[in-house]
Amino acid sequence: MLQALGIIDKLITGAFWREIKRKRNILDLNLLLEVFKLKLEGYLKKNSSALLEGETDEMLAKYEVYHLLFEFENATVKIYTQMALELATGGMLLNLEQQVKY
Repeated sequence: MLQALGIIDKLITGAFWREIKRKRNILDLNLLLEVFKLKLEGYLKKNSSALLEGETDEMLAKYEVYHLLFEFENATVKIYTQMALELATGGMLLNLEQQVKY
């Protein structure tokens, strides 16, 4: 589902990369990676419904495309998007845990 990828980009990976760009040293990423891990775990605990609701972000809210990501044709599309979000965030969490042994 392309909608799921758009949501992941706007709410997870896009925000993550913007923060990485602000860091001056790789050691400064420790707290960021911990927050990223906790956020992914939180999304998975709530069966990713929090991702479907969208987070209020003033920077993103001004874009029409951002709002379109959270409009679904019907309930079936919403369910499939949620499933795709759960699979993707679960994979991201597994990858993060393997790369950064806590």
